[in-house]
Amino acid sequence: MKNKKGSQVEVVISFVIFIMFLFFIYLMTQPALKSERKDSSLENLANGLVERASGNLTSVSVSITATQDCVHLINFLTATEIGNHVITRSESGMLSSRVSGQSLFSDRAGVSFLKVYESGEFAQGAGAMSGCQSLTQGSGYNLGLIKTEKKIFETKVATLINDYNTDYDALKDELEIPQENDFDFSFTYKNGTQILTQNRGKTTLSNVNIYSRNVPIIYTSKTAATESGLLNVKMW
Repeated sequence: MKNKKGSQVEVVISFVIFIMFLFFIYLMTQPALKSERKDSSLENLANGLVERASGNLTSVSVSITATQDCVHLINFLTATEIGNHVITRSESGMLSSRVSGQSLFSDRAGVSFLKVYESGEFAQGAGAMSGCQSLTQGSGYNLGLIKTEKKIFETKVATLINDYNTDYDALKDELEIPQENDFDFSFTYKNGTQILTQNRGKTTLSNVNIYSRNVPIIYTSKTAATESGLLNVKMW
């Protein structure tokens, strides 16, 4: 009889030890699981912001044979099938350019090879330029590679900041942020200039764990230059 009671006590003790072991494992793994979930949420947030800051950028390589610096590329938009929000660049930087009808007018700064970039994110320069040499495709200018790529735009990042500041809840829903969480973000340009959400600096409450991540990105500037920047995202 004593052996039977002793056996029952041992079973109870073993069961209690087992439950305590499971509870210990739970306590040990919870922080790691929580951190993993937050890391995943931060990654989803960064990806969502990058996606909404991205759009199509079409680039056209052009070779030019001309005697004047200002050229009038007749029916350029028809030949390339691009829109009229364009920027012309050489290796040295942005060139003055305008669009009139289906033609492109541009300074060429003495170079023979230009890149024309088209995106709805660029400001439209409308109207002809005077004193330009008229060139036709195949006789004065020739088209090279034409390609369209998805790029992050400086203007779209600024729009996201404005969306956050003007309608936070709508942007939170679009980004599918869990209802119990909040977020903010900032963007730092190549020159060190930083644009911030209005909530920036107001989230560091002592009783709240804030998770943060820096995401290096390559973006297209307002002048169609390729620049490097840093996206910082926070969630709590």
